[in-house]
Amino acid sequence: RVLHIHGEIFKARSTFDFEEQQEIRGDIHLGDLAADGHQLRPHICFFEETPYDWDKAMILAESADIFIVAGTSLSVYPAAGLLDITPAKRKILVDPKPNLRGRPGFEVIAEPATIGVPRLVRDLLTSASS
Repeated sequence: RVLHIHGEIFKARSTFDFEEQQEIRGDIHLGDLAADGHQLRPHICFFEETPYDWDKAMILAESADIFIVAGTSLSVYPAAGLLDITPAKRKILVDPKPNLRGRPGFEVIAEPATIGVPRLVRDLLTSASS
């Protein structure tokens, strides 16, 4: 299961109601409105906003068997703090230019997430079925 704590680039939401999201592929312009009549905005977490589903993220991190990190520098908090609370036996970083900054115990896939994550998922599913 993937929990997008920093949102999803191809989704938009209302500036008023964060729960209702819609798929979007083009640009969002001033005056583009959500179903509730409020301005649309990208469904991404901007600097200093609390990551989405944060409570759920902490619960999942605390019970993870495998913890996969993709698309992050491992230095921006609070998200980087999830690494400190997970008991996962396997911690995997997918990043073309990994910099673990003194965080031992990671397996590294030195590829962009668009390549490394699908390959990792295939490998995990194959090993789980054998």
